[in-house]
Amino acid sequence: MRILQINYQYLNQAEQLLEACAHMKSANTLYIDTEFHRETSYYPKLALIQILGNDQCYLVDPLEIEDLSPLWKLIHQPHVTKVFHAARQDIECILHHSEKIPYPIFDTQVAASLLGYGSQIGFSPLSQRLLNVELNKEESFSDWLMRPLSQSQKDYAACDVLYLVPLYQHLIHKLEQKKRLAWLYEEQEHLYHPDHFIADGKKAFQRVKGAQKLKGQRLAILRELALWREEEARHANVPRRRVLSDEFLVNLSKRKNPSLEQIRRLRGISTYQIQQYSDSLLEAIRKGKSCPKDEWPTLSQHHIPAKGTALRQELLATLLKLRAYQENIAVELLANKKELMKLAAWKRNQAQPDLPCLHGWRKKLVGNDMLKLLQGQTCLSIDLDTTLPEIRKNL
Repeated sequence: MRILQINYQYLNQAEQLLEACAHMKSANTLYIDTEFHRETSYYPKLALIQILGNDQCYLVDPLEIEDLSPLWKLIHQPHVTKVFHAARQDIECILHHSEKIPYPIFDTQVAASLLGYGSQIGFSPLSQRLLNVELNKEESFSDWLMRPLSQSQKDYAACDVLYLVPLYQHLIHKLEQKKRLAWLYEEQEHLYHPDHFIADGKKAFQRVKGAQKLKGQRLAILRELALWREEEARHANVPRRRVLSDEFLVNLSKRKNPSLEQIRRLRGISTYQIQQYSDSLLEAIRKGKSCPKDEWPTLSQHHIPAKGTALRQELLATLLKLRAYQENIAVELLANKKELMKLAAWKRNQAQPDLPCLHGWRKKLVGNDMLKLLQGQTCLSIDLDTTLPEIRKNL
């Protein structure tokens, strides 16, 4: 079993941070992880930043160091690669606190998925598989905002970047060998757009539990209520549920002519919330009721597929699994069931569906073959001497 020496510096003073940033300034690669909480807030509360550069690991305490600008300046150097595992939440945290997205990024979770290690493999199982390291995960659910941090917490946090180094070295070598590095950059492109980390308030109603029970004008009312709640939660920096629950919004939307008196009689709202929110709730309801019928929102409904669609979907799924096996890549990364269903329902006289599997590296790897299969230009055949079907051109 491979074991790295746990060596790091804990930084809780501004002078220490300046010295550390000076040491890492010339690094070509920075390995980064963060610990944060968001149970009581809309935005993540940063509790610890782990960073390794020029062979030195640092744990930066953002609760003790008020000015983190030297660290943000270091992280945002455009010529330095920033390595994360499952980068999205770390990037969201950095974006919120520094107002910029670090660039360029190497996400070891995405890299692993492109090499057949699973679509969303965790840091610990990936370390076990590639490095023969069993990481101690006892501190996963620690209170990282409590001070002082324990020795066990510090060691745990340091390991998350110490072992990131050999993981990165292994994965980038394999991607280069298989000529898939460009695939990684394509997969990570969405992470460089700030809008990706900002919830679309106009679509917030789609995430409300129980929204499927509503339709027409009732759903239009829920859309306005959910939009208001999203903006209120963002402004107050509290979780959505702390404003009002999903159940309350759905129940209010069901009312034919909601009034202040009816709001008072509903469960799930306190006297304080009525005083704070009643005017806003009534205004959101008014907006929903006045929405023209042709602008009422809809939620995706389950449609009965046309005859033959299910069979075509099974054929596409078989081709997809075969190609994933041949290329040693996570099948979920190529296409999901929803995409396959849409593609299987496609008719030649219709516009070609706009699906991820029909763009970029996916199209070259499997998308073109799926289209040819549907058009009768490619077939699947079974060779009795092999255990898998083969893809053959229909000559």
